[in-house]
Amino acid sequence: MIFFTYRSVYNNGAHLLQQEAGMNAVHRILAATVIILTTAVASGELGTAEKLFYIINYTITRCNAEIELNGITVTGSKKEDSFSVTGFADIGIWIRPGSNRLSVVIKPTPRMKDSVFNPGIEVSISTAREGQMSDEGKKIFEYRFPGKDGGESPADIKKPVRKDVAFKPDYIPPSELWDKIKPVKLDSASRKLIITLVKDYHAAFVRKDADALYNLLLFASMDVARLRHRPVEDVKTKMKGALKEMMTEKNFIMAPLNAGRLVLKPVLDGMVIQVTDTAGEAPVRTKATKDSGSYSFPVYAGFIDGKWIIVR
Repeated sequence: MIFFTYRSVYNNGAHLLQQEAGMNAVHRILAATVIILTTAVASGELGTAEKLFYIINYTITRCNAEIELNGITVTGSKKEDSFSVTGFADIGIWIRPGSNRLSVVIKPTPRMKDSVFNPGIEVSISTAREGQMSDEGKKIFEYRFPGKDGGESPADIKKPVRKDVAFKPDYIPPSELWDKIKPVKLDSASRKLIITLVKDYHAAFVRKDADALYNLLLFASMDVARLRHRPVEDVKTKMKGALKEMMTEKNFIMAPLNAGRLVLKPVLDGMVIQVTDTAGEAPVRTKATKDSGSYSFPVYAGFIDGKWIIVR
């Protein structure tokens, strides 16, 4: 089982999307930066400006619910875990200038055996400085259901309910994405190009082609380096080596890609397209093994400079 400490999320520069309690298998969720920000740029700092990270802390207890940020699913509870999950996520890659939206979708929860835990949801978003624990930062807002004064309970939900909280951040993470990207209609031509992009991405992993992966991931890796307050040039210098090291692992064998069953979902008001399989999982991943688990590579595509690329 792999559990990074909360503090390690900031100290070693790892781009860890999410940490949750209750995981019973190794499942490395790696964004477009792969392991580059974990190993290649752990040293070195940028200037003297305060380094801030947007963190979401959440607890869902005995409640069938999902938490989203700007249309991107952060976490959700599952039946096999008694509809309970707790953890945190680094969400700076999805914080944009202007209005942002946190959404909590609550669905009817099947009856379960009696429990000492009351159904409920607690979510907070904060900014943490480098080196702080996930819950030590400056809290922007907090959402609870039921509220502190009681009221309706998740157990009373008979049909899906969506709770939206809008917020406008004072601090905008350093990213070039928002200046370059704009909403694009997801028509048949765009769908075809995005699916081709995913097929090329998967094929590069199958071939263990570090050069092709470097080109596919360069924009996203450099932009996340900025968000992580790490030297961009270090990413460019050490990226191929980090990719090669990851792919030399004995159990690094890609699972097949079913390109005909990919699901394309506009997020961030249509500026980014999230690509998943029909189960909502990352479409590009390695085969799971009992000993070493699996790698999973989420895909988020955007239209920049006249072409579709991986942006996160």
